[in-house]
Amino acid sequence: MTTQEFKEQLKESGLSQESFEAIAKILDGAQAEKVLSDDNKKEIKSILNAEADAADIEASALEEAASALEEYADGLSAALGDAEKEIGKIESDLITEVDEVSGL
Repeated sequence: MTTQEFKEQLKESGLSQESFEAIAKILDGAQAEKVLSDDNKKEIKSILNAEADAADIEASALEEAASALEEYADGLSAALGDAEKEIGKIESDLITEVDEVSGL
């Protein structure tokens, strides 16, 4: 795999633009020097680890948001159920009062 092919795969992998550019710069420098040093590898690994950590944080935040949304929906559903019961009671009371007034 050429450096260019590797960079294309990185670009398609969903890395942030900043991380992609940082890794591309390291790879371009390594290609110019004709060697990818251990320091270069460590730097790339560090960037990729930071991306993974950011993805984990984002996934966690999305899970929390989904949980909060589910809790809100459950609360809303319960409130609607209570409102339906109250409307039914009011309707029943109204029918009873109309029947009493009309003498039925």
